[in-house]
Amino acid sequence: MPDYAWIIAICAASVLLAALIAAAIIKKKVSTRADSGALRFTKLLLHEYGCTAEENEYELIKTEKGIRISNYFGNWWDEGNAEHSRKNCLAKRRGGNMELYTELSAELGRLGVASWNGFDETDDNVCDGGGFWLDIELEDGGNIHARGSNAYPPNYHQLLDRLKGLFGDSAQN
Repeated sequence: MPDYAWIIAICAASVLLAALIAAAIIKKKVSTRADSGALRFTKLLLHEYGCTAEENEYELIKTEKGIRISNYFGNWWDEGNAEHSRKNCLAKRRGGNMELYTELSAELGRLGVASWNGFDETDDNVCDGGGFWLDIELEDGGNIHARGSNAYPPNYHQLLDRLKGLFGDSAQN
């Protein structure tokens, strides 16, 4: 073995060890989010779309006193038309105290929403279906992104039913 080969071997082993340690830290951080019972967020945006070209969006924003929850409904994708702007499609808005925020954070944890990060699936067998995208900004600075077209992660419809229930809407699957 040449004199420099042992240096290369030590460097390669060090890089591998560092990668394993980093992977373990990342895995622990993600599993802590999923298993701690609460998924503490600063902003959650769940956007649904369907074959009718109408959009339905739930926006939850943590405030100093609790939470602000908004529901937008319409087809604001046509931003050139002021009547169809997202702002004008605000259907319902309500506030909630810190107790409601804590309850919703715990429910996100129970539903395993942290495990949805990176979900990106499409069911090509459905012709006229719908889909969603989800973006969550976490208190710890992390993010959760998921999307699907006619495909949904586990417990998706339970989360959707919960959000609809915040406005007294009937649950739909």
